[in-house]
Amino acid sequence: MRLTAAVPALNLILCLLSSGATQAAQPSTEEIPAAMLHRAPPLPAPSGEVVRVTDEKALQAAVDSLKNGQTILLAPGVYRLSRTLTFAGHDSVTLRGASGGREDVVLRGEGFPARGQKIGSLIQAYDCRGLTVADLTLTGAWWHLIHVAGERGAVGALIHNVHFVDSKEQLFKVNPGYHPTVFPDSGTVEFCRFEFTGRASQRYTAGVDILGAAGWRVHDCDFIRIRGPQPDSLCDAAVMFWQQCRDVTVERCFFYECDFGIWIGLDEGYKAGKREPGTAFDIIGAVVRDNVIFRRQSGDTGISLHHAKDFEVSHNTIILNGTYPCCVEYRFAGTQGRLSGNLSDGPLCARDSAAAELEDNVDSAGPDWFVDPADGDLRLTTTGMSALRRSGQGAPAGARLGGPSSADP
Repeated sequence: MRLTAAVPALNLILCLLSSGATQAAQPSTEEIPAAMLHRAPPLPAPSGEVVRVTDEKALQAAVDSLKNGQTILLAPGVYRLSRTLTFAGHDSVTLRGASGGREDVVLRGEGFPARGQKIGSLIQAYDCRGLTVADLTLTGAWWHLIHVAGERGAVGALIHNVHFVDSKEQLFKVNPGYHPTVFPDSGTVEFCRFEFTGRASQRYTAGVDILGAAGWRVHDCDFIRIRGPQPDSLCDAAVMFWQQCRDVTVERCFFYECDFGIWIGLDEGYKAGKREPGTAFDIIGAVVRDNVIFRRQSGDTGISLHHAKDFEVSHNTIILNGTYPCCVEYRFAGTQGRLSGNLSDGPLCARDSAAAELEDNVDSAGPDWFVDPADGDLRLTTTGMSALRRSGQGAPAGARLGGPSSADP
């Protein structure tokens, strides 16, 4: 049975995009396997002082006068932003939708107009410690929908149950800026949905793009159609950590029709990093586990590890349907780590003198192993469970019988 992701709230967003100057691709008619998507648990009720807003003018005023510990609660509606919401000089502040439903509150930029007003990023955090953004939909940024800029000490961000739809550059961006010693560390992105309605408007874009940061965790998120403007014009990865990131985690995420799934390090990203000048590694300490990656259109590898040290890639399910020769690639001399318990329909490939410990991986998954492999429902069938048991591996947690939790699209 095929399940569609078309719901009234998403249709509203698509109408908002097409009614403005956004140069986004036409909405896709692809059917998303709803059984693979995630549902966010509610956050606790706000503590401390709460500021309630019902329109864009009041929202801008609340951000401009924000005090430490405050929560801004947005009433349901569409907020067409006149300028970036900037969080600077704050501790433990929150921006969240009042209803808890992320489709109920839409913050909208001006899209990608050829002329006129452009909203660079919808939300930007500078020297802000403990910023929470939750229960919102963001769309139509010229640069990024959320930008955490670490040059003045942005640490401890929590991004919860946010729907990111269409930006010209990265949907979510974290970087250390120009400061030589301050980094945007210890953040969490959870239960979010990242997508382009059809394809990106240009190649220079990605889903989650994190540079020079330590201690970030991306978990229980959905990445839908993170792909370039044409099948032969690939964009960057759905999730990418590079420029000397440290101790990062990507787990229990679902990747659907993305050009690349997860990048842990880039070819020579370490040369531009600032955490450890002279290092030969772009990533030290990475955990990539229990993720599901599915693609039937053109693209590149599912998981890539470049100049990476001390990585663990385990219990992921990667089905690329022959669109690229290798489901996982680990590359370059010095790269070292462990790949265990992964299930794929293609090999795990060493390149350019990389090394890794391989244990209990199965690279011969068949279509009858999954509920609906043609459309990306990669929950294991009893046939698949039996085949894995015969192989000695057992079931990868990312494609366990029953699959990830069902969710509203």
